[in-house]
Parts: sequence; C-alpha cells; structure tokens
Amino acid sequence: MPLDVGRSRRLATKEQRIALRSMYATCAIDGCDRHFDDCHVHHLKEWDDDGFTDLDNLLPLCSHHHHQAHEGRWRLQLDPSTRQLTVTLPTGQQHSVAHLDLRRQAA
Repeated sequence: MPLDVGRSRRLATKEQRIALRSMYATCAIDGCDRHFDDCHVHHLKEWDDDGFTDLDNLLPLCSHHHHQAHEGRWRLQLDPSTRQLTVTLPTGQQHSVAHLDLRRQAA
C-alpha cells in the first residue's frame, strides 16, 4: 500500500499509522513520553494550506503538543531523510532538536 496519498485523503491512512508507529513509540516531541496510540497524526504543512497526506509531512503529536503546534504557533521542521525534528518557539528560540533514534522505545 502507498505511504504517500497526496491530497486524495485528508486523514492518515491505516498504513501510514502503522509506518509512523514503527518509527515512533511516543509523541515526536523530544522528551514527551505520551504513547503513540494517544497521539494525533499532525500535518507539518497543514492540509488547509495545501499540505499533502504523505509520510514525510506527518508526525504523531500528543494533544498538548498538537495544540502548541497550532495555537502556540510552534514551528516544526522535519528533515525527511533523517526525520530529525527541530521545534522553534514563536520567539525564534529553539525548543528542541530530536533525532528519531532517541524517541524509539521497545514496544
């Protein structure tokens, strides 16, 4: 099954969720231990701003961090080749840089 569905679907597919779960045991924000199954799948470039429902544009975020990304105006940048996530606050201050291997936990 394809992991990139572009604009044909707004919500993450079952296959995308499986792929994300294999990469992230928890919320993608460094230091957050909220389990993947308690997270929302977040579009880095929002659907309403012509973002794609492709794996390179999706991250699991707990409710708190999902709200920070939207209402708190946190800027999340994902390197698609390494999935390194950089989080920048609205002030321009860097909140965190997380590497995928640091977030992986045994299931």
